[in-house]
Amino acid sequence: MKRKVEKIRHILLQGLSGMLIGSIIPVFVTLSYMGNTGLAPNWANWWEVHVHNGTLLLVDVVPVLFGIMLAKISADRQELKERRQEYVQVKTELDEQLSRWKMIFDHTPVGYAVLDRELNLVFANRICGVLAGAPVEELIGKKCYDCFGSGELCDGCPVVKAFVSMESQTGSKKEVNRQGEENILEQIAVPIIKHGQVEQVIEIMVNVTEQAHSLQNRHEELIATIDTMVGIIELKDGYTGGHSQRVRRWAVRIARSLGLPEQEIIDIDIAACLHDIGKIGIAGLILNKPGDLTMTEYEMVKKHPVVGSDTLAGIPRLENVSKIIRHHHEAFGGSGYPDGLSGSEIPVGSRVICVADAYDAMTSDRVYRKAIAKDHALAEIKLGAGKQFDPRVVEAFLEVVSEHKVIQFPLAREKLS
Repeated sequence: MKRKVEKIRHILLQGLSGMLIGSIIPVFVTLSYMGNTGLAPNWANWWEVHVHNGTLLLVDVVPVLFGIMLAKISADRQELKERRQEYVQVKTELDEQLSRWKMIFDHTPVGYAVLDRELNLVFANRICGVLAGAPVEELIGKKCYDCFGSGELCDGCPVVKAFVSMESQTGSKKEVNRQGEENILEQIAVPIIKHGQVEQVIEIMVNVTEQAHSLQNRHEELIATIDTMVGIIELKDGYTGGHSQRVRRWAVRIARSLGLPEQEIIDIDIAACLHDIGKIGIAGLILNKPGDLTMTEYEMVKKHPVVGSDTLAGIPRLENVSKIIRHHHEAFGGSGYPDGLSGSEIPVGSRVICVADAYDAMTSDRVYRKAIAKDHALAEIKLGAGKQFDPRVVEAFLEVVSEHKVIQFPLAREKLS
């Protein structure tokens, strides 16, 4: 408020200054006229001249025009100054976000590369340089198969498939890098869709050479990828920070309350962490849009369970996790998506995550609305039993909430080892 008052005061002062400067013109013109007509320079003649001379009346408007002009110039300058300050602030925030992204990419043991439609690398993290046996700077602008392959396009290349199918693809390959080292790489190719076509593809590469004979180490790499992916999801959607981990905790507690087998609980644990992984391919402007989504934007968002499921489908250990993710937006009554399943057709893990996801979404602030009270959210969950939610899962969830259970459950990384 104080800043706004100061701005108005500054504009008014500029306007008054303009009026004072502009008043010199009518004074000079009037005195010149009186001198040329032989009139004595006094107030009576001044008034007489101005009343009977339309031209001089017009000249009297000059101070007002000067005042308005300077006030307008002052207001425009102030607005430009404020916009520049906003620009600097936005740029600083973007630079900080870019720095966080770079830190994530450079400190994960997984290779991340962005490729254009010509299969040229436009971005690569530090691990990509390690895999290729060359500095990252030398990789940019080069074909992916020249950096991570034999110099020829790989058979069944998942990146090419992602460009063609507009869906996530997986694969694996052997490569001999520039240092003569042979590596076995597992790949995930995630398309970045813009204006209805694939503009770029993110290629995620995990070096499984040393882990080929060690299942435990391989799982550790997988969990590192999961942690990184969750971090990327949270960064893209700034209003859902911590959402995946909260959903994970609720889902595991519900699963334990239902008495599900230990392996099913572990799968639910991982699926809850990654249930929104499909949002990687959705533009941040859509995820963080403060207003209502258009029908086209909403349809894009609705694809994220399928994209997430397809991303993990080729990893044997995560086949069940992939199914849980695909169906976590199905409704118990059959009105959900993507496949319109109902009742027991929906995997139990999906039914569990559906309740946990909905509760956390309602009780968390979003860019388009504020969080609602927990009691209100619980009432909505109860109301949705049999329609959106599995009544048995709702009952278990309410039991967990009412008893304030603090259930100790193993981390996925511990159970995978």
